[in-house]
Amino acid sequence: MKAEIFILCAGRGSRLPQLRAPKQLTPVADSTILGRTLAVLTETPFAPVTLAIPKGNHALRDAAAVSRTIRVLEIEANGCIGETIERAVEASHTEDLLFLLGDVCWSRRALGLFLLAATEPHAVLYGRLGPSSATGKTHGEIFALSAGRSWLRALPLSAVQRLWNFRALGARMVQAPSDDWTDDIDTADDLEKIVPRWNAFIGAQGKAA
Repeated sequence: MKAEIFILCAGRGSRLPQLRAPKQLTPVADSTILGRTLAVLTETPFAPVTLAIPKGNHALRDAAAVSRTIRVLEIEANGCIGETIERAVEASHTEDLLFLLGDVCWSRRALGLFLLAATEPHAVLYGRLGPSSATGKTHGEIFALSAGRSWLRALPLSAVQRLWNFRALGARMVQAPSDDWTDDIDTADDLEKIVPRWNAFIGAQGKAA
């Protein structure tokens, strides 16, 4: 399967107003959350990769400049993920589309499992329904969506507020292992508790992380 990957970084980050830089650029080990995602994606046969960013966000645009193959899609930051996906669909060139949340720090294991699930012929959500024994989060999270462009065009995307909503619209849920450290950051508490765990996991596992 040849698919386009969109990394969604166009949110407003309103729950982390204390950050001076986009949360996707939070330092993790020797890189950033976004930097790790881009590095792992360069090892896959999927192309191209497009970074969906808020209009005028120079920090994220500069982050995309690490590779000439990464495209940038600037959109108005409105906090509605459905509208971001709608813009991505309009800009896409293939039927098979993958959407990764930009504030997720991925392990190679988890990203590989999602890319495998994305080869299925129907829409797939990838995430965790319950707590994570690795990061300590007590609730589930959705990390990514794989779907066909035709299917997405038939949906009321402007009404979709969260990736979770795609479950009710027919996407199948594929669960990440509960012991995997892939997760996102939403709050100041996440920054304090999860980022040090990421650093520890990546430091212990090295390039295999």
